[in-house]
Amino acid sequence: MYNLVYLEMAACRLSVLPENMSKMVPNLRVINLNYNFLGDIAKPMAGLSRLRKISVVGSRLKGSKSIVRMLQKMPEMEQVDLRMNPFSLGWYLPIIVHDLHGALQPSERGVSVTGDSDAVAAESNPKAASPQKRGRSNGSSAVTWQDLDNKFRRDLPDELYVARLGFRGLVMRACPKLVMLDGVEVTSGEKEKAGKLLKGLERSVNGHGSTKAVAMGAVDPEASAMSLVAGRAGGGKVRS
Repeated sequence: MYNLVYLEMAACRLSVLPENMSKMVPNLRVINLNYNFLGDIAKPMAGLSRLRKISVVGSRLKGSKSIVRMLQKMPEMEQVDLRMNPFSLGWYLPIIVHDLHGALQPSERGVSVTGDSDAVAAESNPKAASPQKRGRSNGSSAVTWQDLDNKFRRDLPDELYVARLGFRGLVMRACPKLVMLDGVEVTSGEKEKAGKLLKGLERSVNGHGSTKAVAMGAVDPEASAMSLVAGRAGGGKVRS
């Protein structure tokens, strides 16, 4: 298994992962753990520094701190999907329509085990291009997951909006090559907005402890969301 690069273990009723995964599959690039019963992935997956895509949709992950720390040690990471876990419930639309463009498999965007881009994939096979790009190129008016998420995000209560943006900001900070997070494309505008939010959080904890707590993902964005909304630690609007 030393040269394994793609591992599919979706819906296998897993509750734990092997503790020595980094030694078993050190060259792993993509792992799909959707719809299992995993309460922790950070410890068993520590050391898988070559991972580019991880999907753990619909499991039992309760906290984000250890996940952010894990991702900080995965510099090649391009896609992360952790929707429908206890810690992320309420941040996104429930995934109940499997044939909705891009709902569960935004990986069609082109991130592969060899690192090929969407453009390269599309040149060799037009069907390999992302669902969003296919819809735009052929003039289709089909509603995409991204379209639905845009509306859902705008309607979120402030505390959920801030918790979601804070978590996304921490993951973006941990993974500089990230292009897709929780089925939603990472944009420069969102990076800037999340950066301002995290700076505000850093200022709010300054004097009570080191701001490294934020940088290292030790601050839970969900736990701090209400105080951020109430105090507007960033000194400005959370939304735009």
